Amino acid sequence: CGAKIQALERCNARYRSEPERSLVCGHLNKLAAMCLVEIVCPEQVEAVKIYCTGAGTARVRNSCRIAKENLTICLDYRQD
Repeated sequence: CGAKIQALERCNARYRSEPERSLVCGHLNKLAAMCLVEIVCPEQVEAVKIYCTGAGTARVRNSCRIAKENLTICLDYRQD
């Protein structure tokens, strides 16, 4: 994650004003955030990737909902 965070920091330093910063650096912000989330809650992220890709049956949609809820719970737990 270090390289992604450093790239984001460099981008934020270069583009200080909004909305330019969000437009130019937004993708780096998302990449850095996802990297950190994958470190903190790897199993839950993997479940979301498996169950929440595209359309599916009612059962798959329910599994996607549960996977997202579990990821939220994991992240909430880690914030304390």
